[in-house]
Amino acid sequence: MDTLLTIFIPIIICAVGIYLFWRYKNNKEAKQNTEYSNPDFLETNSKLLTNTLKKLHLSYEKINNDKSFAITYQGEHFIIYDLDNGPFINIADTWWYDSPLDDIENLTLIRKAVNECNYHTGVKLMYAINKEKQVVGIHSMATIFWKRQIPDIENYFCSMLTRLLQTHQLFFREMEELRRERYKTDKN
Repeated sequence: MDTLLTIFIPIIICAVGIYLFWRYKNNKEAKQNTEYSNPDFLETNSKLLTNTLKKLHLSYEKINNDKSFAITYQGEHFIIYDLDNGPFINIADTWWYDSPLDDIENLTLIRKAVNECNYHTGVKLMYAINKEKQVVGIHSMATIFWKRQIPDIENYFCSMLTRLLQTHQLFFREMEELRRERYKTDKN
């Protein structure tokens, strides 16, 4: 009898433990599923962006059926896109600097300044050629995390836009420094 008790009691204790663990795990998964299926929790990036822009009193224009937005911040025009990119959105500031294609010396400086800025910032600088107008233009782009759980999301969003604007200043400082270096080299 004692042998039977020493065998069955640990088995019963293990079975109860397994059952409680299984129940806890299923309740936790059910709670998560309920939380994620809540419409407020699944607020779309587009709706979250619209609400944020309204709170910031920034005017915007929806493009491509809420898939992109055009906004103006501190006089600069931005495009926000890839709103269905999970927890991320992209912000682009396009054609904020351009230069004639036939100015080879300036094109060399632009390429070096873009590379230097890309090395030092989290914002990507790119250049594109408009053959019709015969210019090369500079664009900046940042991919940012975008979920309603971000504390003080309005301030976060403004800081990201400001970071894109600060990249302009870095680019122009790099261009100026490269011009000075070239001037010193040409003078000697």
